[in-house]
Amino acid sequence: MPGGVHIVLEGIQGEGQKVIAMGCRCSVKKNLFFVFSPGAGLTRQGAPYEMKFATDFLNVGVCYVNHPHVISKYFNVLNCIYVHNHVHQSELVLEKCWVTQDPYFRLHTTIIKMNVADCWKLVDYHG
Repeated sequence: MPGGVHIVLEGIQGEGQKVIAMGCRCSVKKNLFFVFSPGAGLTRQGAPYEMKFATDFLNVGVCYVNHPHVISKYFNVLNCIYVHNHVHQSELVLEKCWVTQDPYFRLHTTIIKMNVADCWKLVDYHG
């Protein structure tokens, strides 16, 4: 199937809580899978995702891939997530300072890293 095709499945998890699973075909080689709650967004078509690739002559080609609204909303804020990760991984170098193999300690340090990165960005924004 070409890019832009998606399937939506609805199920019940645990104590009767509804969940929605969605599989999206982005290109011939790439599939994405998402699980979310029913209030997260619409499963109707949203804004297309702009996929960039190198052409045969090494120019930048653009292909628009249709996604459901909830996935389009995710891709719109994806860059914010990458910027936030970049702050605590590269600029503050917290990943190298807090090396751990314990999964519970890693979970706690992840929460602390998010708060430290938020505070750092606030100080940077307000000068």
